Amino acid sequence: FIPVSSNPGIFTLMKIGFMFTCLFTVVSAYAQQLPNSGFENWSFREEYIEPDGWISTNAFAFTGAVETCYPHEDARTGNWSAKLETRIDPLSQDTLKCILACGLNYEAPGMHYRWRPSTFSFYYQHNLRDTAVALLVLTKYNTLLKRRDTVGIAPVFFIDSTATFKKQTINITYLKPDKPDTCIAVFITSLKDKPWPGNYLIIDDMELSGFPLSTPEMDAPPVTIYPNPARDIVTIQSKEEITSWSVWTANGKLALHGTGERVDIAALKPATYIFNIQLKSGELITEKMYKN
Repeated sequence: FIPVSSNPGIFTLMKIGFMFTCLFTVVSAYAQQLPNSGFENWSFREEYIEPDGWISTNAFAFTGAVETCYPHEDARTGNWSAKLETRIDPLSQDTLKCILACGLNYEAPGMHYRWRPSTFSFYYQHNLRDTAVALLVLTKYNTLLKRRDTVGIAPVFFIDSTATFKKQTINITYLKPDKPDTCIAVFITSLKDKPWPGNYLIIDDMELSGFPLSTPEMDAPPVTIYPNPARDIVTIQSKEEITSWSVWTANGKLALHGTGERVDIAALKPATYIFNIQLKSGELITEKMYKN
């Protein structure tokens, strides 16, 4: 026996409440992601083009400089991806690297953001004429010290060449327990003062995942390294078979490389290092490690 109310208004309110709950869930999930995450939407700003929700060094095009970021037809999904390319400017003959960042303010890039995801992933192609870089930073304004504090960070160096889309997953390292208020995602085709022309990086289908209150089994990072910080031996724990690993300095120089689950870092100087871990499935995982 199921009791049924004689007042149809109750069921109407329940249906409306359910609809609002579903709408809130969808809107929250969308807000947790970077804008225009598949680079499907592009707009002209004066005399140059930008992906919606993003800014780049294309802004210099108003002075007559060449564009270094543009929509690319070779997309993993949809119609477009974003192609970043270091190019020689035909007027000045200068070599111009590409910098692409989320946000709309060229003076202060970034977007309002209040979540704590555990991973940042995207698909990319790279021709490795130079070392490209991606960086995700979560920050919070410190009202007491009147500065921005870094809450979480996820860097990666692109040190391989791939002509087909490859998935990159970066585990976000949290330095503070606070909720951030700003997210800054940046892609750069080179860190050099004199970059190598022709280096390109194609990006598509970005995703932030592993949010609190979601299913732990689904959100657990595929690879962890411990202890972290470490002094001598680091162990790589992975759900999949590891084919190789490499350790890079913050300046993009190779410090160590090898295979297996144990890494001897005793000879390294105390500093912050980037682990690139290649899995048998083809996925490249990036972890940040501190050497005591």
